[in-house]
Amino acid sequence: MFRHLETNVTSEESKPKLAAACVSCGWVCAAAKRSDGTVVPIGRPQGCDCGSSSFISVDE
Repeated sequence: MFRHLETNVTSEESKPKLAAACVSCGWVCAAAKRSDGTVVPIGRPQGCDCGSSSFISVDE
């Protein structure tokens, strides 16, 4: 009934975690920081519901 899904441990799970905010609407979520410095929301590859795909660390 359930399928086993392999996970890629080198994906977002292995990157530094932080709290991030959408630069357009301020929505806060868990995020990962890529090696190039880009902040991406975890589990939301399409970005924010408001349509933005730009996020910043809440610590910045």
